[in-house]
Amino acid sequence: MKAMKRVAGLSAAQALGVYVAVIGVPKWTSLGSLEEHHPDNLAVVTSIVASLMLGLHVALPLVWRTAQMSHFTVQQAIGSLGLTLASVGVIHVILIFFGAPVLDLFQRTLLLATYLAFMAVLPLTSALGLVHAHEYVETILHQRWRNHGERQGTCTFVGTLLGAYIGALLLPLDWDRPWQQWPLPCVYGAVYGQIAGLVVATGLLVAQTQVVKRHD
Repeated sequence: MKAMKRVAGLSAAQALGVYVAVIGVPKWTSLGSLEEHHPDNLAVVTSIVASLMLGLHVALPLVWRTAQMSHFTVQQAIGSLGLTLASVGVIHVILIFFGAPVLDLFQRTLLLATYLAFMAVLPLTSALGLVHAHEYVETILHQRWRNHGERQGTCTFVGTLLGAYIGALLLPLDWDRPWQQWPLPCVYGAVYGQIAGLVVATGLLVAQTQVVKRHD
């Protein structure tokens, strides 16, 4: 029960932290909204989100390790960060294939790629570590989770990217709204997609716990 409360608390902290960083901070501070000072504020928000995710998925597990509450190692932390940084380039190329400008708005596309890498990839790499690519495929596509970390990493990975994709569908609409500037719909969509992924992961954990209790 304590473990489930801890997991639920961390999920809530991540969801609230990401929401506040992207939606709240620009509106509640002197920064102004993302739409008003774009892409400067997007760079600030991306750095805040990256710091938050590093704290939750790299620094905190290392602290738990010293308290004998986790097997997360320094090598895993370095590997996770390395894979995340490498994924920035991969995501940037994928965004171009999906229609992002190749040279125009390069900075904005790079910021989105960095934002998505830390939001979607870092939780998954910190859960799985340096393993063969097929294990990532098995985990994501076939849901072969060995623990809740892998489950949550998968759900946030899928939720974040799906949310960003749904947000991108609003870009070509002829509404001429400030929030339709590239890549803000993807940024906002990723926030709500990640929150949905965290809710799904926590719900699956609760359901699994109830099944185990019934069998006991």
